[in-house]
Amino acid sequence: MSTEQDTTLQILQKLVAIPSFVEKNADERHVAEFVYQYLCAFPFLDVRKQPIDDSGRFNVIASTPGKTRLLLGGHLDTVPCQEDWTHDPFGGQIVGNRFFGLGACDMKGGCAAILDAITQLRNAKGLMLLFYCDEEYNFMGMKEFLAQSSLESGIPELAIIAEPSDLKIWNAHRGIVELHLSMFGKTGHAKNPKEGNNAIDALYQVIDSVRKELETATPHSMLGLSTLNIAFLNGGINRGNPTGKIEIGCQGNMIADYAEGVIDIRTNSTAINGKTLATKMAELTQTGFGCRLETKIALDFGSLFTDPKHLHVVEETIQTITGKKAQYLDGAKKGFGDGQFLQEKYGIPVIYLGSVGGNMHKPGEWVEIDSLKPTRDIYYAIIQHYCVTP
Repeated sequence: MSTEQDTTLQILQKLVAIPSFVEKNADERHVAEFVYQYLCAFPFLDVRKQPIDDSGRFNVIASTPGKTRLLLGGHLDTVPCQEDWTHDPFGGQIVGNRFFGLGACDMKGGCAAILDAITQLRNAKGLMLLFYCDEEYNFMGMKEFLAQSSLESGIPELAIIAEPSDLKIWNAHRGIVELHLSMFGKTGHAKNPKEGNNAIDALYQVIDSVRKELETATPHSMLGLSTLNIAFLNGGINRGNPTGKIEIGCQGNMIADYAEGVIDIRTNSTAINGKTLATKMAELTQTGFGCRLETKIALDFGSLFTDPKHLHVVEETIQTITGKKAQYLDGAKKGFGDGQFLQEKYGIPVIYLGSVGGNMHKPGEWVEIDSLKPTRDIYYAIIQHYCVTP
């Protein structure tokens, strides 16, 4: 094991040992404080905390002098700790070539590689580092970073988020729209279903109509088709209660006059968004079923695509470090990442690039130890290209 790999692994062990999932008595403050103190040891960095709410949670931002050319970052939070771990989720146990721990892969391995990559910098200009909160929950960290105009020193030429990517380039993903739906129909006697307007029938058929339209549309060359998933569906008789909250009854001889659901749409085009979907579904409801649909848009984020023509430096760096031609992940099979917010606001090339690992969001999460040094070296080389004048 090389010295650089040893150092990255040591940093990773310290990060994993600090729980940073968000629950009643836990959040990212302690691991963020560790990162803040670590970065403050480098005199060439201007380091600051960026509060994200009144709870004391904060992002950590560090920058070198000069106009920002490269943004390199990672989120410090993890998903909650689940049962069924066979290793201590905060112990950093090593078995063969795997380091086990909650967040080891997603994405404390990438964060450790960034922290190690900067140790040899001296004359860097135009580098910004961002270690942020709440990516696994409500994206509060990235949203606050953008809301506070944290790129006042200049719009970078490239942004890299250290999500695990098996040392491949992840440059595209679909957007995400989450809709919470409430359908109001008209009840009546079940002996004659046409006597009323069945809200369950209406809600399901409207959802299915939209899904079929998405499935038959022209696929995006990189992102494939948009998809629709029904995450929750419930309905029956709207019994109400004195507080105004809906209570659903399950009387078999009555026509259901209320239904509710949650759907998740992964979009391949900016033309498909919360507003257009809500409008279309409302029109289908009114014209086809005589019901009334209320829609709450819970999430509404667009797709990400960075043209490979902007990524020659990244491609060449990966090939130099790994000895293999750079590969791209299939954006149609990837989930949503909040790097999309950066691209949407600033129009800059954004990619995700990080270590090799597995079992993300599950017990037994691991990162491949042998991937830590290449990850660190790739970050260092890209920093050298953008931020260090020969």
